[in-house]
Amino acid sequence: MTFFSLRRTYPFLAVSVLALGLALPAAAQAAEQIKYLSDPVYEKMAPEDPHPMEDLVLMGEEGDARAQFILGDLYGKGKGGLPRNIKKSREWFEKSARGGYAQSFIRLAALEKRVKKPEDAYKWYTLAIDALPSGERKWAQTARDALAKEHSLTAAQIKSAKAAANAWKKAAAEAAEEAKKKAAEEKKQDKKTDADIMTDALKVEPAAGESSEAAAPAAAPAAANAPAADASPAADNSAATTAPAAEAAPAATPAAAAETPAP
Repeated sequence: MTFFSLRRTYPFLAVSVLALGLALPAAAQAAEQIKYLSDPVYEKMAPEDPHPMEDLVLMGEEGDARAQFILGDLYGKGKGGLPRNIKKSREWFEKSARGGYAQSFIRLAALEKRVKKPEDAYKWYTLAIDALPSGERKWAQTARDALAKEHSLTAAQIKSAKAAANAWKKAAAEAAEEAKKKAAEEKKQDKKTDADIMTDALKVEPAAGESSEAAAPAAAPAAANAPAADASPAADNSAATTAPAAEAAPAATPAAAAETPAP
């Protein structure tokens, strides 16, 4: 009884497997042609309102490769209140790839396939194969081979694409090295020990002392004029018998005050 049941079941299983094998490539092809419906572009209610993706953009600008990948995805689909912009999507994915996020190569390849540039897509798949973990390289290799077969890429085109991949990798390595040197130089310039700060403080103090000494000669005329006002008692003693002379001394005080520089 079991034997006859299996005989009836095997053809059904065979047909199911065959149907599944035919459906998977079609499903993969259909997935590449999916058109995402963009979200409404964010509009501020007030000038001071921040964009909901402001922090993510800041992280991306500061070099966070994961944030850059997400921004590439959002711009590519017009999500998160951001407008759909393939150019910006490509730029963010490429920044993410330079930052070491290997999945970005796959998304770059998908973008090039969408705009019918198979040779550029082959380049990104080649870079993905080099950068992805070993468990994911086989998928990228299969996708690259399928791309070459679908678009009948010639040996010359494949060679050109691989050369472009090597050139991109070299340029990215040079840019990373330059950024590393720049960061080290900035860190060196910004770094100051407590001794350096104290030295700078000590250099400033004599300048303050010199400015106070330089101000002393300016006060000299005031000091020189002060005794002239105090000379009135002496004038009173030398001419004690003459009351008009004694009364003349206070009259000299306003003149001395006029010569004294105003504070």
